[in-house]
Amino acid sequence: MKSFAMERTNENSLQAQLIVHPEKNLTDKEVITFDKVIEKSGAGICMNRDGIFRLCTAGVYLVNWNISVNGTNQRPFVRFALMVNGQIRGPSSRPTSVGEISGSNIVTVKRTPTEIALVNDTGDIVQLSEVSPIANITIVQVNSTLNRRFDLCQHLFNLNEP
Repeated sequence: MKSFAMERTNENSLQAQLIVHPEKNLTDKEVITFDKVIEKSGAGICMNRDGIFRLCTAGVYLVNWNISVNGTNQRPFVRFALMVNGQIRGPSSRPTSVGEISGSNIVTVKRTPTEIALVNDTGDIVQLSEVSPIANITIVQVNSTLNRRFDLCQHLFNLNEP
């Protein structure tokens, strides 16, 4: 079987959590203000106190997030979404308003800085669960440099060759 090598570049990553939210409620379109950085690698991702993450290095990023909720004022569902430069992208919904909701997004950054944030997109006030952490987000730059000694397409088509 033919083999290939993949080399990782020195990339950026950040994990943050929301431990305490003094209001216990999120209004519609409110940004989740993560209050604790758990892990950070590289200088290409920054977080401000308003819950906005700034991606300062061009590339492809994987964003995974989750948040624990405990109901809404009127809606029978909750929906959160990643906001990229002020635009809602990839909302995730939960058909009940209690429990954990999660989502994943691929964000391609061509122009820097790019700003992202996790927002309540329910159209209603959402109550947060009394757990710790309340929310978690990981942002990882995932673009890699492939070793140029092979043609990836050819490799994929020739996997069955001895």
